[in-house]
Amino acid sequence: MSKILFVRTVPYELDFSKYNVQALGLGKELVDNGHNFDFLYFPYLKRKNREEIIYKHGSNELKIIQHKGIRFFRTGFSYNTLSKKFLNQYDLIICCEYNQLMSYFISKRHKNTVIYSGPYYNLFMIPALSNLYDKIFVKKINKSVKKIYVKSELAREYLENKGYINIETIGVGLDISKYNDVKKISDEAKDILAYLNNNDNVLLYVGALSKRKNFPFLLKVYNEVFQREKNIKLLIIGKGNKKYVSEILDNFDKEVLENIKIVPSLSNEQLSYIYPKATLFLLPSINEIFGMVLLEAMYFNTPVISSKNGGSTTVIKNNYNGFVINEFDEKKWADTIIDNIKNKHKLLELGKNANHTVVNNYLWKNIYKKLLNGDDSFD
Repeated sequence: MSKILFVRTVPYELDFSKYNVQALGLGKELVDNGHNFDFLYFPYLKRKNREEIIYKHGSNELKIIQHKGIRFFRTGFSYNTLSKKFLNQYDLIICCEYNQLMSYFISKRHKNTVIYSGPYYNLFMIPALSNLYDKIFVKKINKSVKKIYVKSELAREYLENKGYINIETIGVGLDISKYNDVKKISDEAKDILAYLNNNDNVLLYVGALSKRKNFPFLLKVYNEVFQREKNIKLLIIGKGNKKYVSEILDNFDKEVLENIKIVPSLSNEQLSYIYPKATLFLLPSINEIFGMVLLEAMYFNTPVISSKNGGSTTVIKNNYNGFVINEFDEKKWADTIIDNIKNKHKLLELGKNANHTVVNNYLWKNIYKKLLNGDDSFD
């Protein structure tokens, strides 16, 4: 039995009711396999330390720890976290993100520290400080951390170009326990399910309706599809700024909009009823560190058509388990959508391969072994 600490080094508040706290899925898997796992974060607005056990398996526990923290621009710092008495109780420390000062400070105080990083573009740092940070810390981090794990091939290339070494791409894991525990379908999900059952071909998008997620392009793609095939619908589950969404929708004809169903929100576990019924899943994001919706759709045998992003270039093999289209060309996207919808046998094969890809490589039971690989203390 070992004790592992995962440190979320970015100094922001968390809503633990949301799915995107990926480390909790990792923590559950580790606890189920004989380890104790603490998840530490330090939101800069909180002034009190707290601890809460949220999951147990036998004598092992998953604990959330909140330390007092401060924020300087987009970098966080927590004095309590750097206590050697606190850090030395752990056999392994996983620091989230390479470009946070706390990742380096912790690695200097604990000999068994690794970094688990996601971005393949400058996400957290003020641009003027990014190059300065690399100039000061690349060699220091290379020397002090045991290994750098990244979520995508794009992230690996990004860090290697900066001079970081000893990097391994391991992806992200999908926590399927919440789907297995669903006991009742909600009224909202029933309504969506009826819509899917009443229409033979429905394209699905799940996510924010925003510029980064490329909401305008999503509608351009559907408009192109609709002009050629009137029997294909678009289902959107997500919301955005009302004024922004309204302005985008105003660019399209009433007939097109009548074939688009927009559902503002649906709890993540209820999506287990929706994904399997969709014909294709679309993810046209401009930037996406990984895109958990890719893994979700693929797990439920729904073929994916995606832009080039962190998750898609790591997980998808073109024409095997989905498609990655590098260009934001609505005609190319429409061609791919229509060609595949017309080949139902191919869709089934794509969906089956997508599911196998996730089950064999991208559940947390696959990922945690890679994080612990090479350390004799975890055998």
